[in-house]
Amino acid sequence: MQPVVLLRSKLNMPKLDNDVILRTALKAKLADLDKYPVTVVSAGAGYGKTTALVQALTQMSVPCGWYNPGPEDDNVYIFSAYLAGALEPLAPGITNWYLNNIAQEEKFDWKKAFQLLMAGLEDREEQELRPGILVVDDWHFVQTEPEIRLFFDRFLACRRPTLHVVILSREKINLPEIDRLRAKGKVLEFSEQDLAFSYQEIHQFINNFLPVTFTQQEVEQIYKHTEGWIIAIRLILNSLANKPKQNILSQAEYENMEILFEYLAHDVLVRQPEPLQMFLLKSSILESFHAQMCQEILGDEFSYDLLALVRKRGLFLSEIDKGIYRYHNLFREFLRREASKRVPDLQTIHVKAGDYYLRHGEEEQALYHLILGKQWDKAVAILRKISRNLVYSGRGRVLCGYLQQLPAMEHIHPDIIMALGDEARFACNYKKAIGLYEQAAANYSEANDFTGVSNAYRGIGETYLDIIQPLQAQLYLRRAYKALTAEQGKEKAAILGLMAENMINRGNPRRAERYRRLAREFNFEDKNNLEARILLRTGRIYDAIKVVERQLSREKSYHIPCSFRESSLILSLCYAYSGQPDKALATAKEGIRVGEKLRSPFITAVGYIRLAHALLIQLPRDKEQCWLAYQKGLDIGSKLDILRSRTEVLQGQCLLHALENDWSAAKSCGHSGVKITEQVQDRWFTAVLYHTLGMSAAICQQFTEAKAYLQAANRLFHRCGDNFGKAAGAWWLAYIALHRQQPEEFQVAFHSLLSLCNTFGYHFLLERPTLLGDITGFTSKPFFNEAVRLGLLTEEQSAQTAPTFKDTRPGFSTTLRIQALGSLKVWRDGREIVRSDWRRESSRHLFCLLLTARHAGLHKETIMSYLWPEADYEAAARNFKVTLHNLMNILEPARQPRKPSSFIQRQGAVYQWNLTANFWLDVDEFEHAIMQAMNIVYQQPCEAELLLRKSIALYRGDYLEGEQELELYTAERERLVGLYIKAAELMAKLCIRQQRYEEALNWTDVIVKKDKCWEKAYQIKMWCYGKMKNPVMVARTYKKCCETLREELAVKPSYKTTEIYRKFTD
Repeated sequence: MQPVVLLRSKLNMPKLDNDVILRTALKAKLADLDKYPVTVVSAGAGYGKTTALVQALTQMSVPCGWYNPGPEDDNVYIFSAYLAGALEPLAPGITNWYLNNIAQEEKFDWKKAFQLLMAGLEDREEQELRPGILVVDDWHFVQTEPEIRLFFDRFLACRRPTLHVVILSREKINLPEIDRLRAKGKVLEFSEQDLAFSYQEIHQFINNFLPVTFTQQEVEQIYKHTEGWIIAIRLILNSLANKPKQNILSQAEYENMEILFEYLAHDVLVRQPEPLQMFLLKSSILESFHAQMCQEILGDEFSYDLLALVRKRGLFLSEIDKGIYRYHNLFREFLRREASKRVPDLQTIHVKAGDYYLRHGEEEQALYHLILGKQWDKAVAILRKISRNLVYSGRGRVLCGYLQQLPAMEHIHPDIIMALGDEARFACNYKKAIGLYEQAAANYSEANDFTGVSNAYRGIGETYLDIIQPLQAQLYLRRAYKALTAEQGKEKAAILGLMAENMINRGNPRRAERYRRLAREFNFEDKNNLEARILLRTGRIYDAIKVVERQLSREKSYHIPCSFRESSLILSLCYAYSGQPDKALATAKEGIRVGEKLRSPFITAVGYIRLAHALLIQLPRDKEQCWLAYQKGLDIGSKLDILRSRTEVLQGQCLLHALENDWSAAKSCGHSGVKITEQVQDRWFTAVLYHTLGMSAAICQQFTEAKAYLQAANRLFHRCGDNFGKAAGAWWLAYIALHRQQPEEFQVAFHSLLSLCNTFGYHFLLERPTLLGDITGFTSKPFFNEAVRLGLLTEEQSAQTAPTFKDTRPGFSTTLRIQALGSLKVWRDGREIVRSDWRRESSRHLFCLLLTARHAGLHKETIMSYLWPEADYEAAARNFKVTLHNLMNILEPARQPRKPSSFIQRQGAVYQWNLTANFWLDVDEFEHAIMQAMNIVYQQPCEAELLLRKSIALYRGDYLEGEQELELYTAERERLVGLYIKAAELMAKLCIRQQRYEEALNWTDVIVKKDKCWEKAYQIKMWCYGKMKNPVMVARTYKKCCETLREELAVKPSYKTTEIYRKFTD
């Protein structure tokens, strides 16, 4: 026989790429390779079979032989020679022995190959044979050759026990020996499901590949589209690497996907026989299919053998249910594109598919195919029927997509116009929605379709309800009601329910309740939290909370956007009114999330406003974040041109100005809000705003004006039937009377307050800050003291009636506010402890030590060694005693002798800061904000940005700047600097995601100013300049990075840094 020259490239294990990630679950399963005689890895092209195996083998310290056959190795002579070459690391000398022996043979078949190879292996000394793994990659190239199959099957059957064989193939492997071993459970198998990347792995891969943050939704989009197919994931990321991160899949689909499709055309499709190719192309028009469906649609061209062959050859077909199949998303897209070029009767097949789906009641599937089959009349008839259902299920964009595929219509049916109106309304495009509903009403009227006219008027009425214009809403809802007949009870009930809601918006709960009772006679179904809003606006706050919580538990993940009526938004307001800031905060954040998910900017805007309300009543209050949240809500609402959306912002801003003692600005905000609510005739919210003006005036000590505003609010609350508003007003009237020393007026107000609290359960007004009650931390304790002094209550009655307070103001317990970021500053009950107040510098140093070690504590001797390193023990102990005593007196001047300190605890000789004491520390707030942001940065980027800005604003300088240079401080300082840099880095990445490249560059400057060796800052800089089409600055940044790292650390930039540089300069 002709001598064989073996190519080393076929016998070398491939090398891993630089961007390979560690896949823990797959690695764990592959680690069992040496426990099974045979391992089979069967998956389609591009699933990373080879990469996964190489990654596993590099972690295993066992000898390994590798053979990668190709189409040219199509006879047993060549195949067996290469197999012997692959066995060389496991049986040294076998290659030359086998090649020399087969060269001497005149006739050669699989039996001769088998006999010679096995003889050669048996001739090796036992000590020469090494236990190990033999890999045969791309088995599909040779598995159809009968001689090779017979040879390799016998080789597997007779291999020695210490040899483990791994076979990789795109097609299913059918060898008798493997079937026999499989029956005994001795085959380790991997499928496409094992190799497909999970959501978490895609997320990790993206983070390693691009210096840009991706939201959870964007990663899910890539995962859903690629189904974890790594070749497609790589191509998408290659496309994104050079484009702005918008419309992720649309970019990749028409750019780097061309490479994938060309690969599939040449490496997969053309290798199939012609009948199989045509079946693949024609069946690809179906989302999923089964044999009977193919029979009905494709007719005689279909055979069960073709379907079996597709499955056997592993052509990206999955069985999603018993007997029901679908192609991989991207493979189906490729086949459909090829079908449009190569299948002449494709339009006819689409018509047959459309008729099939129509017969089986699957209208939307039928519509899709009938449009492609150009059956316009049938398509329009289906679209009329399902258009509003599409919108109400959150698929309005799908409806618009179908309409764009239809030829231009002279007259669009009003049913479709109504659906377009719904879509505009849910997207907060209210002017467009009203125009479409009016157009539909006119068309229905021409056709004498009065039910249609009613639906159109109802749509207009609902739009005015969404933007809280009750006069206009009432006008159109009445028209809608009058257009209905007596028999249309269900439709009438729905409109009566909307009328009830409108009365709530006008501050008329009694009429709202009447409409609601009428609606219930027609089996009215409350979908807009009407009952809860009636309860809220009539002061039954806890009842409202119960109703909404029950509704929230029933809500689906997708529901029709409900504007300001969203359950989470109503709950947040209820919690703010009842003084539960944590719950108010959580539900406001949920409202923001819902708004972003439903793509409803109005819901998002209201969510930020409710978030600000929650922050306003949370003590200690973060005014900066409060202002930011109100402004964010206002900015979003202003773009929608909804005047009423400003009123809650003005309410909050009025109170914030008052807390800053700016009565003029507070008064201006309050009156601006009143002007709007009176214009739209919302009596109840007018009462809230007058009440807010009264609160603000009282806070600013403008008691005469405050009383007038509160009395005006009380009259309106009375007309609305809101006892909670009246109780909150009584609280503030009592506050004013107390401060003005007017006992008679205090007696009236306090009696009213106590009576309303006892009757309606408003005791929370006496216990904690609420949006309409106390927001200053004053508490109601002085009310009860005054009531006892005036003889309104006995001491015993006061003790029984007055709530238990956690006081946070001077006179009740000491509160500390500590700024440790930057120069140390401490405020005691609102007054700063200046340098001279410390009296002893050692007391200040002791304070810093205890603060730094607050989570662990310090031994007395350790403290002494820090403060008096040169002193003897007795002198240091005397100094410590005096210093500690002085510090405790500084922190609590009113502390009784021998009474334990509230802030400093002692256990034996260990002293520790009391973490449960009444103090606020900027370091804790700084850390908490960053950790929160890091947890939600991908799911809720807007909220994460607010948290990051808050944390960065808190960082006024390095930890305890200007204090002694102690090792204890240095370690904490470096840790906090790292967090600060991480926050700035995340801000930069969020800016890149929104294409705010200039701002991202500013954040990198912040990082480099703090640590000029922070390499990721240079990576982000280059990325920004690259996106801004400025290769000169990319090169300059890279040069600066190289120089800095070389001078400071004597290292070169990382591979990732160099890759980004090359990406934007090559």
